[in-house]
Amino acid sequence: MKYYCTLFFSLFFLTVSYGQKNFSLVDAPDVYVNGQLLPFPFAGGINAAQIQSMDVTGNGQEEMVIWDRNSRRLLVFEDGESGLVYKPELQYLFPDDVNGYLVLVDYNGNGRKDLFTSSPFGIKAYMNRGHSNQMLQWEVAQNFLRLDGGSNVQANNLDIPVIMDIDGDGDLDIITFNFAVGDYLEYYRNTSIERKGSADIDGFAAARLRWGNFEFCGCGQFAFGFTCAGSPIQNIDRSVEENLRLQHIGGHSLLLYDFTGNGILDMVMGQDECDVLYFLPNSGTNESPVFTTVSTTLPGLGPLPAFPIFHVANLYKGNLIISLNASNRAQEYNIDFSRSLKKYSRGDMGWESSPADFLQNQMIDLGENARPFFIGNRTQGELLVTSNQLIDGQVTGLLSRFKMDQNGLTLLEEDFLNLSDLQLTDLQIQQSGNHFFYSGTRMENFVSIRSLFYNQGGLDVGSAQSVSIPEVSLRGNDHLEFFIFGNQTYLLLARQTGELLRYRVNFDPNPSFLLLDRNYLGFSDNPATRNLTVHVAQEASPHSLDLYAIDQRGRLLSIVDFMNQNKVQDELLIFHNGAANTQFGRNTWISSIPDILTGRSDLIMGTAAGGLIYLRQTIDQNPVEPRQWQLKLYPNPTDTFLTILSSEDADAQLVSPLGQVLINSISLKAREPNTINIQSYAHGLYYLRFTSNNGENISKKIIIK
Repeated sequence: MKYYCTLFFSLFFLTVSYGQKNFSLVDAPDVYVNGQLLPFPFAGGINAAQIQSMDVTGNGQEEMVIWDRNSRRLLVFEDGESGLVYKPELQYLFPDDVNGYLVLVDYNGNGRKDLFTSSPFGIKAYMNRGHSNQMLQWEVAQNFLRLDGGSNVQANNLDIPVIMDIDGDGDLDIITFNFAVGDYLEYYRNTSIERKGSADIDGFAAARLRWGNFEFCGCGQFAFGFTCAGSPIQNIDRSVEENLRLQHIGGHSLLLYDFTGNGILDMVMGQDECDVLYFLPNSGTNESPVFTTVSTTLPGLGPLPAFPIFHVANLYKGNLIISLNASNRAQEYNIDFSRSLKKYSRGDMGWESSPADFLQNQMIDLGENARPFFIGNRTQGELLVTSNQLIDGQVTGLLSRFKMDQNGLTLLEEDFLNLSDLQLTDLQIQQSGNHFFYSGTRMENFVSIRSLFYNQGGLDVGSAQSVSIPEVSLRGNDHLEFFIFGNQTYLLLARQTGELLRYRVNFDPNPSFLLLDRNYLGFSDNPATRNLTVHVAQEASPHSLDLYAIDQRGRLLSIVDFMNQNKVQDELLIFHNGAANTQFGRNTWISSIPDILTGRSDLIMGTAAGGLIYLRQTIDQNPVEPRQWQLKLYPNPTDTFLTILSSEDADAQLVSPLGQVLINSISLKAREPNTINIQSYAHGLYYLRFTSNNGENISKKIIIK
């Protein structure tokens, strides 16, 4: 099957500027899926949710805060009258080094929740210094939590520790799995109340090993009162602890909550090789629990839901929300990331399951690794998005097709061109004039290898031929970006290592590649800038191109007119109360959507969580620009048809040079192209007179040749 793309170009451009560009998260287009308007389509998807609550805005009401371990993104939702409302600007109120896990809890008793996250040395803590009716203000309280003897409290980056008042004395204690030896719990008792009479996090007693008196030996296998090797726990000599057999390290989650109604904290535990959560009822006390049985059912709920692997249980305002705890790719365990949240509400009869997918059915969530490719402009175009999804029990890449018009985006097809039949993952679609490329990955000897295929005249996967690029072997996260400059085709190869290569591409008739530059524009192999992707957009002038780049740090960069200069700019996101550098996730892909009325391009970003983020480009640091009536006429001059595009509803008249009205009324809808036939009129100069709905008048010249 062939798919032919029609490209739309604007004939109107702004003056070239090398200044910083500004973007806003407001005024994104509407999105319709199966005839339904999505409430927050551009939330960016969710893979592995750790869900907390806190008063982010200082209004006395707590918002839902989600840390997605897999995509490394924060999302904040506000409780509205008709449901949750996505607040993208609020994620920028959090520290930019959240990593591994996120725990929000008040450690000093001032009524404001503080923040705990992973660091290379253990657990890092931020104090919330905000006051009532104020936004968040963070200050590092401890770079890492310490024992009373000065050594650090160790916690694995892949685990989710419990940080709460276990012994009831008013300060926060820590429960976490052993960092280095195996699958058992350690209890770190906070000593601040005993030492100085006030709650703090400046010292903890040495770990109490095997808290709860059990070891986890494997999925569904627990040893109560014994080690996994069969030795009584009470006989274990701590001095030889390091010589014990290593169990599985990392990948655990814990939730302590009274599920049985006896006033004592029970435990729900997840482990990263198991397909279900485990419930352990507590027959002891909070500080000295006694766990003797384990089940995969929960009182009042029944069987816990089964995912492929990686479970985490969260409590949010009386709801139990179960998600994944994965930092792996979907393909490794055939994970359906598009359905990775399950919600249960507490009712009189127990925990009641939500009838629909929680949150993910209200946004664009295509599973994993959404790569957008846009054709056209804001008024008329198509958005193609490749992603990895679970189909018939196998994760594979497919292509989703959206139509864009004045009403917004509408999903047309979920497996366009049946690309899932290729059994490739991480598909990419590229076009250079009449030349079409697609690429995808396969696992070879446990390494993800990318292959590149080529067609002329259309995207025809049945007759595509394989092509190779000299000097490199393509890897799974390499990104290819083709573009034309001065009638010459080029390729930018953004390596997963952070290096950028530039090639000249010739077609004779098949493509050949000549390496021009390594470390192009200063982008070089660097551990800090892995997962580099780039995008080329034409904005300021028909004779210049702009480059956008982003890597695992999530900071969007641009170089205006990059073929002629290399000044790199950080792009700003503009909010009503200021501006911030972008904080996207560990993998982000970029496409641009030109607006022929303004000459600027919006950006649409694909995320590792299978979602999309829409960035509206603004003229200045004002997220909502003053409304200006804008008109475009093209092509002009013309001898056949003239297309009129107005930013507002209006009426127009075609008038001759002598003032004769040739067409009395042309009705224009905002951002909807209207084409008129002018072939019957003589050559010469004519006028179009426009009247907006609010009475404003504008005249434009047209030339009929």
